[in-house]
Amino acid sequence: MLFSYKVEAPANTTYDNRVVQNLKVYRGIITRVLVLIPAGHHALAHLVLSIGETPIAPEHGVEGIRGDDQILPFLLYHEVTSDEEYIKAECWNEDDTYSHAFYVYVEIQPPELAQATQELVKIMQQIRTLLIARRIS
Repeated sequence: MLFSYKVEAPANTTYDNRVVQNLKVYRGIITRVLVLIPAGHHALAHLVLSIGETPIAPEHGVEGIRGDDQILPFLLYHEVTSDEEYIKAECWNEDDTYSHAFYVYVEIQPPELAQATQELVKIMQQIRTLLIARRIS
């Protein structure tokens, strides 16, 4: 199942006054989150996604993800066991003229399908970790 959400911040929304939106998720396994940053953002709007205290995007820091005319994929394996869970989206906008929106797509699979791909996700995360470690050194 694929769920879509729009997270929007008006012009001149500071970090201290950021928009906080709870994106409802449903039982199953969250396997992927995609963030569409439409053209025109010019890296002026920022978005932070988390589940509880666990950051999804970015994985660290408070700068948030930003960009212009991009689709950013994030691979996960997070089991949603409660109807009370949600993804917290925090958005702010440094543009003094225009509001900006991010489009967040969340893929949730039934546990039996997600478990079949769990090993592949682990391998991809290990490769990503190795690549990040090489870039830092």
